[in-house]
Amino acid sequence: MTLAEQIRMLANADAKSLSTPRTVLVVEDERVSRHALVALLRHSGYVTDEVASAEEAIRLFKRAAPPEFAIIDVDLPGMNGVDLADYLARHNPSVHSVLVTATDLDRLHALLVDHDVPFLRKPLDFKQLLHVLKENSYDKVSR
Repeated sequence: MTLAEQIRMLANADAKSLSTPRTVLVVEDERVSRHALVALLRHSGYVTDEVASAEEAIRLFKRAAPPEFAIIDVDLPGMNGVDLADYLARHNPSVHSVLVTATDLDRLHALLVDHDVPFLRKPLDFKQLLHVLKENSYDKVSR
């Protein structure tokens, strides 16, 4: 079974288990990664929106209802993902932020000092991400 077939199988199984669609904002500056993640989430039954920067995300939050989750790349142009997660915690505390990153762990830990934000490493384990979104189970996410 190819990787694409495995992802489709996981996505289909998760979509069948959702009773109410959950909303997710993807904040990722790399267009291909953003579109792929959004496509997988939509295929899994999630209602998604997408932006390429923290500043776009803030503009969206000011004009639309906040999502349940924000999947945020750490290394965004302009305001970084950690600062956006802090902004959301202050202005939209109902939004659960999950950081995603390929940056090295030493730099990441330095960025996350005094921040209690869960993170997932890139390349993303889509099954783990679906679990986090489905169960809202931050205890299963890297810290």
